[in-house]
Amino acid sequence: GAVDGPVDFYFTNQVDPNLLLPASLADLGRFTLTAVDGFAQQVTTFNHPITLTVNYQDAELTGPGISENHLTLVYYDERLERWVTLPSVVDTANNMVSAQVDHFTTFAVAANLRPFGIYLPGISR
Repeated sequence: GAVDGPVDFYFTNQVDPNLLLPASLADLGRFTLTAVDGFAQQVTTFNHPITLTVNYQDAELTGPGISENHLTLVYYDERLERWVTLPSVVDTANNMVSAQVDHFTTFAVAANLRPFGIYLPGISR
């Protein structure tokens, strides 16, 4: 399996408010996942990646530039002190976004914001 022996998993949505996502990502919810083994030791990595799937609501997809097709999962890399985008799959029919992870940390459901631009066609005489 992904871990050796029984493991307890913990979820909290109380995330450090200073861990802000970059301006290119809309924050749809941050959360922290941890795992503890039977010896009360924190499990820091898994033997092989697991699939993390998070549900979202259509009502959360408001705001300029937010598109359901551009949702992604990101995690905060404490060593690099930055958010890292995970290759993610969005199931729009069931309102879920999934990614493979090999450890637990602070995650966020985010929307890649496409830059706004105005297209002005060239006019020549």
